[in-house]
Amino acid sequence: LLAGLKVRGLDLRQAEMSFYMNRFTTTAGLSSIMTCLAYVGVIKIKIPHEMLPPEESWQVPLFYVAACCTMALSMYNLVITSFCVVYAQGLALRGPPGSVAKCVQIFRAEWVT
Repeated sequence: LLAGLKVRGLDLRQAEMSFYMNRFTTTAGLSSIMTCLAYVGVIKIKIPHEMLPPEESWQVPLFYVAACCTMALSMYNLVITSFCVVYAQGLALRGPPGSVAKCVQIFRAEWVT
């Protein structure tokens, strides 16, 4: 009976970990897309000369600053979520007893913050 409860608890933790892994993987995918879109915005977009605002305008510099901030923050999110996914899988597979529960606890704490 006790062994059956431990197996069910482990299955529940594994399902929880899979749930959080899917969330973090999806977040990493969206961050990758945002990084690419911001990169294209910074590098490829050229404003036609007739549509440029007056000389002392703030719109064009603000666009480039916002695009660069978006790219930097998306890249940061992509790196952090990638590390979380890789290290959590390694800890769950090769860690000491109770490591799956620890991974789920860390994922839960990281998702909230």
